Amino acid sequence: MSPGRYAVAVETDGAAYRAARTTRDRDRLRADVLSSLGWRLERVWSSAWWFDERAPDRLVERVRSALVPQPAAPSAPAARLTAPAAALQPKVAIPPGVFAKGPSPATPSTPPATYRNADLAVPHGSPDDFFLGSMDEGIRSAVLRVVEIEGPIHERLLARRVIEHWGIERLTARPARRVSELVEQLAHGHKVKVRGEFVWPASLHPVDFAAYRVPARDNAPRDLPSIPPEEVANAAAAILKDSGSLDRDALGREIARTFGIQRMGANVRECIDRGIDVLVSNGRAEVKGDRVQLR
Repeated sequence: MSPGRYAVAVETDGAAYRAARTTRDRDRLRADVLSSLGWRLERVWSSAWWFDERAPDRLVERVRSALVPQPAAPSAPAARLTAPAAALQPKVAIPPGVFAKGPSPATPSTPPATYRNADLAVPHGSPDDFFLGSMDEGIRSAVLRVVEIEGPIHERLLARRVIEHWGIERLTARPARRVSELVEQLAHGHKVKVRGEFVWPASLHPVDFAAYRVPARDNAPRDLPSIPPEEVANAAAAILKDSGSLDRDALGREIARTFGIQRMGANVRECIDRGIDVLVSNGRAEVKGDRVQLR
């Protein structure tokens, strides 16, 4: 590596990253520009840096490897005058995103778990009772039950599950705030973990979470924003395990299909991109141009 020449760009998901107007600006344009300048782009996802003690060492290794001059690729041998017989066989065109080896990425070989909805069918009280101080312990118990079955779970989905137990049909600001305050108490008591918008069982560390969960046949799928980025990353890894590599858009479509999502809106794409970034930042995958592949 020549002295004074930039080789590696380390991008984080801080204020500058969030300030980009679109996902394309964050994840495509910047990477394309830096790659055209000869830089190698490494992304650091904050959740991986915080929860995975090996993340800093992996980043250091990647930066060091980028600074080592790469040997020139061996020149190709001169072409024979007579082409081998195999070259004379007709070639079969393979559509983009489809590979000759492995099953379809829509059915990854790593089996998913079925997402189980917590059943709190027995009413615990009336809507008015929900706001009484005497209900605190009952609400905390309901929270722990839901997190035990559905965790990691988005805070709003958790709140909806809990308020239904008191006959409240709509999650407005007041019941949401009540549940949030009691979740915070449980987190202070180390009964649950709160990571951003998601509530985790106390016994489950995000780095150790290897599952991805699909809806049961009779249940509606979760919205993508309600699925933790770590779970999206696990689904992406299962798909890539079969496919070898996929371009980012094709991988996104397969992830959405895996979770039962049919329409790829802006929110869905952003959640999928966060999951792919977690996969890359954890050192489990890498991005080469527009393609994502496992390491």
